[in-house]
Amino acid sequence: MVVFSSARRALQCAIALQRAFATHNEQHPEPPPLRVRMGLHSGEAVRENADFFGKTVIVAARIAMQARGGEILVSSLLKALTKSARGISFGPARDVELKGLSGQYTLHAVEWAEETSF
Repeated sequence: MVVFSSARRALQCAIALQRAFATHNEQHPEPPPLRVRMGLHSGEAVRENADFFGKTVIVAARIAMQARGGEILVSSLLKALTKSARGISFGPARDVELKGLSGQYTLHAVEWAEETSF
């Protein structure tokens, strides 16, 4: 888990990490490829010592569980906070239920494969 001071910075970091993993996989084609799934959400988290807790953290973890290897999924809130950022685009929305949480959540895949300047 990583915590950021802004949704845009979190998304930029996630994109940079996925690109770094993709480069690593291209340079080291021996199986198995390194595929990381990421889930991002925005909100208040409770800090206790060096750890964070709360519903925001739980939602982000459940979003990550919905992602496929190599995919970045974000909540509708995080998308709304970052949609005006230059060079960031999202795939179609998908509605899901998140384990242990009531209701439907709309998630968006980040299209990170194309080179983007922030």
